[in-house]
Amino acid sequence: MCIACQPGLVPFLERGAASRREFLKLGGALAAIALLPDSVRGAEQASGPADTLFTNGTIITMDDQHPRVEAVAVHSGRILALGTLKDLERHRGPDTKVVDLAGKTMLPGFVEPHMHFTAAFFDSWLDLGPFVNQSMDEVKAKLIMAVVAAQPGDWVLGQLLDPTITPGRLDLSIQALDALSPTIPLFILEANAHVAHANSAAFAAAGVTKDTADPPHGRYVRDAADNLTGEIQEPPAIVPFALKAPHISDEQYVTNVGKLFAMAASKGCTAVHDCGIGMIDPKGDLAVLQAAVANQPPVRVAAYLASTAMDTWQELGLKPGNTGELLRINGVKAWVDGSNQGGSGYQREPYLIAAWGKGTPNYSQEALNAVVRRAQDAGWQVGVHVNGDAAIDMALTAFELAAEKHPKHHLRHRVEHSSACHQEQLERMKKLGVSPSFLIGHVYFYGSVFCDTIFGEGRANLIDPCRSALAKGLRISLHSDYNCEPLEPIRYIHNAVTRNLRGTDKQLNPAEAITPLEAIRAVTLDAAWQCHMDDIVGSIEPGKCADFVILDQDPTQVAPMEIIHIAVAQTWMGGKPTYVA
Repeated sequence: MCIACQPGLVPFLERGAASRREFLKLGGALAAIALLPDSVRGAEQASGPADTLFTNGTIITMDDQHPRVEAVAVHSGRILALGTLKDLERHRGPDTKVVDLAGKTMLPGFVEPHMHFTAAFFDSWLDLGPFVNQSMDEVKAKLIMAVVAAQPGDWVLGQLLDPTITPGRLDLSIQALDALSPTIPLFILEANAHVAHANSAAFAAAGVTKDTADPPHGRYVRDAADNLTGEIQEPPAIVPFALKAPHISDEQYVTNVGKLFAMAASKGCTAVHDCGIGMIDPKGDLAVLQAAVANQPPVRVAAYLASTAMDTWQELGLKPGNTGELLRINGVKAWVDGSNQGGSGYQREPYLIAAWGKGTPNYSQEALNAVVRRAQDAGWQVGVHVNGDAAIDMALTAFELAAEKHPKHHLRHRVEHSSACHQEQLERMKKLGVSPSFLIGHVYFYGSVFCDTIFGEGRANLIDPCRSALAKGLRISLHSDYNCEPLEPIRYIHNAVTRNLRGTDKQLNPAEAITPLEAIRAVTLDAAWQCHMDDIVGSIEPGKCADFVILDQDPTQVAPMEIIHIAVAQTWMGGKPTYVA
């Protein structure tokens, strides 16, 4: 039975859009429904004649026992057998469809291990990002046009602003934003999603004054005279502005999430892992995700729950251990610090930009210890967001203290981003049994500014040490943190293999480069392992789901710098095509 056919969910789907209140009412019921084991799960291997036979191309399985095969047979959405074409002839029936790969390369479907579906909430906001705007002057012109066009009651809302890599400068002080928009609320979210900027009208509309206390784990930045500067740090402080502003209906939110999932399929993904349900509205966000999954998306979804809403998740009765094939929630996410390129990543030593100091942690060590301990005691996998090296220290200390009570577990705790990471920290991870997931675009998109402006070359060389992590026996994954960076696993492979700095022929610490096959593993099997999905996806093995990506070239055979130009030809999930170029 598919999730959309589960009792109790069909009436919701039939009546169409639900209001936010209706979504909230449904939160508990949907949670109970969606986290039931999927009835089609089945551990047994598929049998019977093949529905589909893939052959005549390069097939890389990520199964060490059979790393490359000539053909793969699929039955009822699962992998039936693999081997030579001659071996698989016995599985061919009168209705078996043969998919001619025509020399293309088939891999397990890509697994995006760290993204945020809540990015779909902001789809209608102005795109101020560096990939569509050539300069800060262009960004400013776009904002001015929006302010001029705004009507009473409107807000001007922008996202994906990136002051570190967009050429030019834009004054983001509250005084400058007030001059730009004296009466219309103006709110701008940076690409890192940890820093935002607002004018006085937006602060007033959100009910935030210079006397308003900072929320837990968030900050309204103030100057020496204790006046608001216009800068806002971390989601607990940012989200109230987004909710006060006019925003999309829940129906549109669900539609946008569906479009996001379709985009992921077009990039070769058959599974995605959301790293923080509940960042905007715990019950509402969970209900939106479950409604989107009920629409039978072209990707499987795993997720973490935001640790800031632990009481809510307990109230809903959510527990780890679910094994649904379309949706499984097995972890809790905590954010120790912010963004290195935003100056809020927590460092051992100061940034080169003096005003940033060492950055700021969102927790005391004691508070973080309590969050990790509570989640682990309940049986949840824990993912901890850390960008600065001091933040990594804090996360590992929390994991070490939790391990004193539970020295042996199979929760696969993760250190998310692990950006500025030292060798001894990798050794601590190995000892603890935790693993890093690297935001590898930090090398490609930000490597130059890390070297020149933020850290200096020596400290920048610490970014995303993939080779060192593998050498110490750690399983790693590569991710986008979408929509902080574009969701495109082919690029992750290229970035990890070349360590190339975008727009140059330079590399950032090439000693940390890994092989194409190792990088593929980091976006397939090991990413699935980190997401507790390796029982069904991540490799091409009998009994697993028939989830594949077909590429127009073999990443292990082209020149490393050409990997980024490889195109996704097709994506298949459960034995059916979900994307065809």
